[in-house]
Amino acid sequence: MRYGIIGTGAIGGYYGAKLAHAGQEVHFLLHSDYEYVRQHGLQVDSCDGSFHLSDVNAYQQTQDMPPCDVVLVGLKTINNGKLQSLLPPLLHDHTLVVLIQNGIGVEEDVQAMFPDVQLAAGLAFICSAKTEPGVVNHQFRLKGGMQKTLLQQMREMSVLLLVNNSGNYGRIYHLLNSIATLNFRMFNLKTYSIVSIISEMSMNRWNKPKS
Repeated sequence: MRYGIIGTGAIGGYYGAKLAHAGQEVHFLLHSDYEYVRQHGLQVDSCDGSFHLSDVNAYQQTQDMPPCDVVLVGLKTINNGKLQSLLPPLLHDHTLVVLIQNGIGVEEDVQAMFPDVQLAAGLAFICSAKTEPGVVNHQFRLKGGMQKTLLQQMREMSVLLLVNNSGNYGRIYHLLNSIATLNFRMFNLKTYSIVSIISEMSMNRWNKPKS
């Protein structure tokens, strides 16, 4: 399984590093700290266990990256217009693109750019920050009165899968199941309208706990 990370920040850097640390093949698109990560690697300081990746597949442009089976997008949504040029080099016929982003209407906008691409909408219930070049700090934070089930959710990422064109549910299940930190629900658009799915994801984003 080959993964691509667009937006190696607090979220993309954390999940990408977790995948690489678990032995998966992961390719990272970096910007300002490209040289640092290429020379020194990627450090994750985490309440769930810190670790260091000394050998990172780091890139400055997606044209140099290989096609990937799963692409995790952790860009700020104001930069999503860049996906029109960033995504195509990473895509093959069955690539799954997971948008781990805040904002309303994200999936509709990206699907309009790439109508034939399989999308999944993600929410990251973690507290993380990129504190310095090549360092992601993941510190779970508890707020008063928070329920235990929510505490568990904040260590994970929830995914609503938009089964919009491929119909290859077994392969999609395998892709998502291979990412141990993901919880997901699958929606077949023959049964659920994209409006209802986007509405649910929007509500989940709106109700995310604020750090």
